[in-house]
Amino acid sequence: MDNLGPELTQYWDFDPDSFQLLAARENTIYCAQTERGKIVIRKHRAGYQDATRIESELCLMHAMKAANCSVPNAIAAKNNRFVIAHEGDHFTAVSWVSGKTMSDVLSSDPNVDRITQIYHDLGVRLAEFHDTADAWSPPKNFSRHSWDRLGLVGAQPFWGRFWDNPDLLPDERYIFTQIQDQMNEALSHLEDTLDYGLIHADLIPDNVMIDENDITFLDFDDCGFGFRLFDIATILLKQIETHDFQDKAKALMEGYRTRRDLDPRFVLMFLVLRSLTYVGWIVDRPNIENAAARSRHFIERARVLSEQFMGNENSD
Repeated sequence: MDNLGPELTQYWDFDPDSFQLLAARENTIYCAQTERGKIVIRKHRAGYQDATRIESELCLMHAMKAANCSVPNAIAAKNNRFVIAHEGDHFTAVSWVSGKTMSDVLSSDPNVDRITQIYHDLGVRLAEFHDTADAWSPPKNFSRHSWDRLGLVGAQPFWGRFWDNPDLLPDERYIFTQIQDQMNEALSHLEDTLDYGLIHADLIPDNVMIDENDITFLDFDDCGFGFRLFDIATILLKQIETHDFQDKAKALMEGYRTRRDLDPRFVLMFLVLRSLTYVGWIVDRPNIENAAARSRHFIERARVLSEQFMGNENSD
């Protein structure tokens, strides 16, 4: 990292002495100071998205920002491109966003009314984002992956074959094979009627910034084409074991429905689908911190939701 800051100044104008590491997870995140303010520079994880898809991600963010959506501003490099290839890695830059992550707010603010309002406002912001995405016409070279039926429960899901997770017990493998077939069948009948379009796909609390009453979406690394209920499920899944889950879910959906239609009958289905993606996701990451414990948690959570869904279907 000693030379990385000065090297990247050939692409973006910033003070190399201000360049510092913010986070090193799947992507490596840095910040730096420019004459116009702070920026965030991201080194994209190798092998996940190619340059065209990363360029499309930043193109989407730029378009959403231009339409007054609450997202960071994509910052083009000196060559007017959003993506820079440097020593085998891809780099992008976006504007700094002030505030606290939703994770920090949820863990530090016990005010029930405040939390409920945040989820309501988050629902409104999500609906506005979907509205804006629907009104936007992507350029011809725009390319992102799909969180569609095949991307979720096809033979090769985008985040991996969850039913092949090596940590599965025999009965869990059977359940996940069954739920894959059941979800495939259900979506084959529903996919033409469900709301579908560009989605964020990773609105976990760490990717939502809150600054007083303003909510900003971060990290569009997983954005693509998908069912809008997938965004709803992504927000709710990490809260499903909290005591006030029902209140959060109600507030989120009420906020969303001030702008767009949402059928609550399908929320459980997409909670199941979202939970299964993590069971596949962890397989290719055996060396991340607490990988075994996280895999077991993902499996058990997905199993509970899958059994709940299958029980509901069998009782109809």
